[in-house]
Amino acid sequence: MSKKNSYTTKGRTEILSILEENKDRGITVQEIRDLMEQEECLVNPTTVYRYLDKLCADGTVVKHIAAKGKKAMFQLAGTKQTCHTHLHIQCKQCGRVAHLECSFMKEIEDHFLKHHGYTLDCSDSIIHGLCEQCRSVIG
Repeated sequence: MSKKNSYTTKGRTEILSILEENKDRGITVQEIRDLMEQEECLVNPTTVYRYLDKLCADGTVVKHIAAKGKKAMFQLAGTKQTCHTHLHIQCKQCGRVAHLECSFMKEIEDHFLKHHGYTLDCSDSIIHGLCEQCRSVIG
């Protein structure tokens, strides 16, 4: 990595802090900027996008591609950084993203390879539903 991209700024530190505080859900760039503004850390939107792109490229952050008309969401990949090996489920109401690191993933992976000739890359995978908290509010 070049020296130009390896320095730490208050803005970068704040972005990482916000992602850590919201590690159980995806968060949009606008939400990041709003939270940064509350902390009086004003950063150009382009700077936020560029840093998130860098974090995605190095595997620190996963970008969840949005459905049509929705904004992309970003989430820390976690210590394992294995989001390419499992599916994700996102609550349509609150945006929380859960990592489906379940034992059935090996069965799915084996099936697709054996019966369809494909290996899986689940890093962009999102299944949508309603989380337990949002279902209880809706009734």
